[in-house]
Amino acid sequence: MFKKNKKIKTNTIISENNPTKKDLYNIPLDHPYYHEIMGYLDLRSYDLVTIAAQRNAILLLIIVILFLVTGITWIGVKSKFIPMVFYTDRNGSMVYGGIATEKLVITEPMVEDQLVRYIEALRQVPTDLAVRTEYVRKVKMLSDSSVYHDVAVPTFEERYKEGAPNIYIKIRNILPINDTAYQIDWDETVAGSPITISWKASISFTMNNEIDDPLIRIYNPLGIQINGLNINQEIQK
Repeated sequence: MFKKNKKIKTNTIISENNPTKKDLYNIPLDHPYYHEIMGYLDLRSYDLVTIAAQRNAILLLIIVILFLVTGITWIGVKSKFIPMVFYTDRNGSMVYGGIATEKLVITEPMVEDQLVRYIEALRQVPTDLAVRTEYVRKVKMLSDSSVYHDVAVPTFEERYKEGAPNIYIKIRNILPINDTAYQIDWDETVAGSPITISWKASISFTMNNEIDDPLIRIYNPLGIQINGLNINQEIQK
């Protein structure tokens, strides 16, 4: 008969108070409590596996939360604006120039691209009001005070008035006059009209490398400050 605390010649000790230890799977098949002990061990193994899986899931969740908190904190301390410079070269290809907030080597094609976009923003009249707003911001960010109020504002008031037609422009040429002045030639077409009118402008500017406002850098990544703008209609031959 099985007695309390009786030692069995296996790799462990079996008792009513301590019915199992790690080597109980080695108990003999003829043990009177074999099935009860094996059932207990199977249930215990299942519990251990479940607890381990839950522990791993909680640990993984903690790691993910820490990663997200760290990422959000990092994004929060970074500037929300990264003014990267892209420009169209003379072959019509889009080129990445760099980040405006870092040391940027400004090239002639970069300047030409910004001046062309300035004329487009000033003279073109799109249908979309949001695009018009962006055009006004672009012109304001690149103009000094006198050019903006004396040239740009009257142009916008005339071209953006209610009922005014859409106007499309096509740049024909841009030529340097000197290091800080360019001539730009373009054609303008009123929507629904077959007539094209040719225009030219001389633009002078300075470079302001001290701009640290990220919003201004979005519209004016090179720091161009236009201080002279003279626009004339070309005489048709």
